[in-house]
Amino acid sequence: MAQEQFKERLLITTDCIFKLVFNQKRFAKKLFSLIFQRPFDKLTALESEKTILDKMAEGKSVNLDIFAKDAFGNLYDLEMQNFCRSDEELDLRTRTYERMLDVHCMKRSVKNKKLPYTFVIFICNYHLFDRKQKVYFFDTTCVNKRNIMLNNKRIEVLISTKNRNIDGIPIDPELDALLEYIHDSTKIKTDFVKKIDEEVTKINEDPVKLEAIMRYNLHIEDIKEDSFAKGEASGFTKAEASGFTKGEARNNERVIINCLKCNMTLETIVNISESTIKRIKEIAKKNNLKITN
Repeated sequence: MAQEQFKERLLITTDCIFKLVFNQKRFAKKLFSLIFQRPFDKLTALESEKTILDKMAEGKSVNLDIFAKDAFGNLYDLEMQNFCRSDEELDLRTRTYERMLDVHCMKRSVKNKKLPYTFVIFICNYHLFDRKQKVYFFDTTCVNKRNIMLNNKRIEVLISTKNRNIDGIPIDPELDALLEYIHDSTKIKTDFVKKIDEEVTKINEDPVKLEAIMRYNLHIEDIKEDSFAKGEASGFTKAEASGFTKGEARNNERVIINCLKCNMTLETIVNISESTIKRIKEIAKKNNLKITN
């Protein structure tokens, strides 16, 4: 049924596909090494759909596409962007994600002098700025003395799949090939891109993952304005609150299992399945499945 739902092949630019691919260390480490031109032998943390709650902003939260931490404690947020109304909007969006990485540090009581570098990386499937280079690195420099830099350890990297690299620093051919593939999935020019395309195909042929993606998409399109009342006990409370029978709620167990197999976060599974945290944990334990925090 899920395969019938998606009549066309889901591409790497599809939100869930991008997350499922780059939530794997072999792909994430390689991509980071191509962008920053240094080895990424170890990532101590890697997760998709990481939710960071900002209690100072009336409890608002932001979901990071791919959150990672390297062996030195530096934090990375990798985002896939298919549309943006203007460069200015994109600029301000990076500020939001930088703030959330800072919130993540503050929640762990990191002292100022030990704050890690934070990198917000946007891969944009459209033209950027002057259209004359593909990768733009931004730091904080003094306006009237460009040789003086404020080293607050915040770096933004904006990457365009459509720009031509006319006057920019030459980029790694493998990264260039990947960007070309992201823009046009028929162009497979390197072994790395081939492996990514094979993984995309594998996901497209997996009915379990496709059903989880379908459920996720339905959730995103149909987010309820009013959340369910807090303090539900356990079992089928949420399902019953939204008009489901207990039998239908039991059928949601398969949905929960699919989401767990796709390494979705606990909060995302709660929203998709409309079940309680307790029930999800019980199902995970019963089926020997790991919960991504």
